[in-house]
Amino acid sequence: MNAGLNTPRGRAAAGTAAAALFFWALATRDVTGQILPLTADTQALTALDLEASAAGRESLAGRCAGREIESDPILAAITAALSLDDDGKAKAALIEAEDGVRAAALASPEDVEAQYRLAALLGARAEREGGRTKISVAKEVATQAQRVVDLEPAHAGGNYLLGRLHAAVMRLGRLTRFLATRVLGGGALKQASWEEAQSRLVAAEMLDPCEPDHHYELARLFGERQQREDAERELSHVHELTDGHAGRWAAVRAKAERLPSGWKKEGR
Repeated sequence: MNAGLNTPRGRAAAGTAAAALFFWALATRDVTGQILPLTADTQALTALDLEASAAGRESLAGRCAGREIESDPILAAITAALSLDDDGKAKAALIEAEDGVRAAALASPEDVEAQYRLAALLGARAEREGGRTKISVAKEVATQAQRVVDLEPAHAGGNYLLGRLHAAVMRLGRLTRFLATRVLGGGALKQASWEEAQSRLVAAEMLDPCEPDHHYELARLFGERQQREDAERELSHVHELTDGHAGRWAAVRAKAERLPSGWKKEGR
């Protein structure tokens, strides 16, 4: 056990964090086991910064060493496709992989990781598609990511995809959002809200703090909502995790560097 956690303060912090996640998982289901929307109560998780709560605890970068290498071959292939600068080549690579990933999900409807691989692939396609196709794929992302959290409410990736999707819809202008959700077939996206986006992204970060994209998307959301201190905290996590890394983690750091500077500290 880490020495920082083997102290009264450290054990109390770890216990608080574990309890928060436990009750978060329970709160997302009703007595029949059906998924419920996250409520404002879950936003209390925002105030619980696991990385700073236990005195003397190992650094975030130290605890996450080695996580920059994706061990799942399907997720690694999705990451490789997204790293391509050419949208056409990226989409072709994703579409080529889709049949096998979709078949695996259909063959194992109760396998949460099989469902998540399909959700992640569709999420990647939504990033690279445009127009009506983008809306159609985003609609399926919403359905598939919800299927993941129905199977496992405390699934970091499923919550991340839902949170990012809600935020993306809310960033659309009013007319574009109206056309996307009510005219072009994206009805499943019309319930999007900033509150749901924040709740889902906070849950994703708490469940997997070693994923820099979770911190990046939260920093972006907090910055847009004028929550400057929260945004700065998440940016610091991105910088700590990605410092000295190449590949995908370096790309996340670069995205963070390109965020609007109005709410960032001088010199960053």
